[in-house]
Amino acid sequence: MPQRIRKFVERAKKQQNIVVRPVNFRKFAEEVKKIKDIHNASWEKNWGFVPMTDEEMDYVAKKLKMIADPGLALIAEVNGNPIGIAVTISDINPILKKLNGRLGLPQIARFLYERKKLVGTRSILFGLKPGYRRTGINTLLFYESEIAGERLGYQWVEMSWNLEDNDLINRFDESVGGRLYKKYRIYEKKLV
Repeated sequence: MPQRIRKFVERAKKQQNIVVRPVNFRKFAEEVKKIKDIHNASWEKNWGFVPMTDEEMDYVAKKLKMIADPGLALIAEVNGNPIGIAVTISDINPILKKLNGRLGLPQIARFLYERKKLVGTRSILFGLKPGYRRTGINTLLFYESEIAGERLGYQWVEMSWNLEDNDLINRFDESVGGRLYKKYRIYEKKLV
């Protein structure tokens, strides 16, 4: 991360009453509700967004919990109110490719062994409630995610897909050293 970002984060921490903390896995159900609320509020204006139901979020969270690294799922709070999230997971795709679609006992053992060698992560969920954008909290969340990732031995992160017209997040990604390396296209056609 560029040095100027590190300096900015230190200033932002001092100026605002912000706490960035890891998700508490002992209070998982409560934490998932906070994540859902932030996710639905922060994504509501994006093209094609449909709010997640409690059942959908519980299902996804339960599955992700199995592969999550404690410390890489973060919640930002201002005066104790949850307002931002950054959820990053190990990029397990290289291991899954080696398992060739099988998941018996030998494959589970191999997965657990290979997982220790992973060097990449994938940022799968990132968002701030409206009213907290352009405050520097996004930079603080990313900074804390990077620190946690480095501490766990990871070397790189792939940001999840961003909408092409989401200028705020695309400029942010560039400002922290990110580069665009892949594009997906989604087309829409009205059916009568």
